[in-house]
Formats: sequence, structure tokens, C-alpha cells
Amino acid sequence: MQEPEPLASGLDQAKLLSLDRPLRVPRGVDRARGDFMTGFSLQTLGFPEIHGDDRPIKLNLRKGLALLIYLAEAQGAVARDVIATLLWPESPRDTARARLRRMLHRIELTLGQHIFETDRTSVRWSPAVELKVDSHLFESACDGGAFEEACLRYRGDFLAGFSLADCPEFDDWAFFRREALRGRLMHGLERLVQDKNAAGEHFAAAAHADALSSSIR
Repeated sequence: MQEPEPLASGLDQAKLLSLDRPLRVPRGVDRARGDFMTGFSLQTLGFPEIHGDDRPIKLNLRKGLALLIYLAEAQGAVARDVIATLLWPESPRDTARARLRRMLHRIELTLGQHIFETDRTSVRWSPAVELKVDSHLFESACDGGAFEEACLRYRGDFLAGFSLADCPEFDDWAFFRREALRGRLMHGLERLVQDKNAAGEHFAAAAHADALSSSIR
């Protein structure tokens, strides 16, 4: 079943008639310099959320949130056809691409600024946007051997409790990403158990061992 699209008011219809028209930017503001740009963060560990300047943003677009997360995880440009097929797998190509255009426009209207860099074939998060993603911070901590920091950042499994019923490929992608991150968590916990025992911190080692046991299905 496809995600319903609410009926637009007259004003909204006018906005949707020109989906590629840039949002109005105040005179003197340089988007390339990041003037007046909101800093965004994506919470992907646990149930997903988006925050702007550390405040939660209510985005009433489930597929819109999925799109933001998918682009953030890609860390680069993604082909429009790939996204359209991922989010509207049963729609004809032209219909799916039109829905993607509308979705991009509605997300930027909700967030109040340009966050995408687009061309005719691809979409990405704009490099001008300051974006933090908790899964990336978790992996960076793991890469640096900061396993305690990594475990603190891991608030839950990737996109826990979030799925798109009519998008099996998206759910498959989320599953494999979830398993990869859980694998890194378990490795980090194993290292912490070893390191704490070696340092004689047996109480801390036992706590990490309990967390490890809980994370093993």
C-alpha cells in the first residue's frame, strides 16, 4: 500500500506546480558560505528522528525520513532512479520520479531551507549543510578505538521499530545495515571486556559482558 499524499490547498498547489524553483533566500545571504544554515542531526540508532539546531523536527513524511537517512548513509550522490525504485517500487518510472520530486520539495518546505544538492540524474545532502549522523559518529568512535564512547552512542539498533511496508528493498537495506552496526557493537563490547579485565576493573568488565550477552540473540 503506497504512502498517501495529503490534498494540497490552493497555496500548496501553487508551490507544487514548480517543484524545481529554488526556495526564496534573503538578499545578501550566501548559501555556499552556509549563512543562516541550520545544523541538522539524524538519529538512526533506535527509532529515527531528525533534529534542527538540537530541536526535534516533526516530519510527517515517513518516506521522507527514509529518504533523508538513505542519502545520509550513502555519503554522496544517489541516482534518482535508484531512490524512486527504492521508495515507490510498484510505480511506473515516470510516476516514481515525479513523486520523488514532490517529496524533495515538501521536505525542504518543512525544514525551511535547501538541504539537497540535485541535478537531473542524482540527489545528495548538500555539502553546505552541517549534518551529524549518530551511526557515523558511532563508527568513527569504533575506528578510533574509543569503544566506551561508541557504546554510549549506540542507543538502539539501526532504525529500530521503523519500516516501510510497501518498500521491501528499503527494509532489506536497513536490515543489513542494522546487522553490520550490531556486529561492530559486539566487537566493541568484547574489546571492553578484555581491556577492563586486563586493567583489573572487573566490575566494569562484568557490566560490559552483561551488555554483550544482551546484544546476542
